[in-house]
Amino acid sequence: MALGLAVMTVPSASAQSDGWTHPDGVGYMYFNDDGDIYRVCDTKSDSVGVSGRIEVKKVDGTWNKTFPWLRDGDGNNGTSGDACTYNNTDVQREGATYRFTICQQNTASGSRYNCKSSSGIPG
Repeated sequence: MALGLAVMTVPSASAQSDGWTHPDGVGYMYFNDDGDIYRVCDTKSDSVGVSGRIEVKKVDGTWNKTFPWLRDGDGNNGTSGDACTYNNTDVQREGATYRFTICQQNTASGSRYNCKSSSGIPG
């Protein structure tokens, strides 16, 4: 008697990573879904830092802005990960669209200005 064995595989969710640069070239952000790490990098040596955050699109079409702002103000024209500020947070996007927002910010307590957001990045 032969028994048939059916094997069902469920595709695993693959980790996604994306980056985006502010249109004025003042900084960039990078997000790696594997580990929920996003980073903000000040890429212009102008004594002005940048701050950024990740936002996730909710089912009702609005953007969840609860993820913390990160500021990188070293102005060292950093282009590598070690010249950036990191945040490891649970971004529970579950395949939802997300976007980056980057602003210039003179000091850690200063006002954000020249804020730009990326287009929505499908999850």
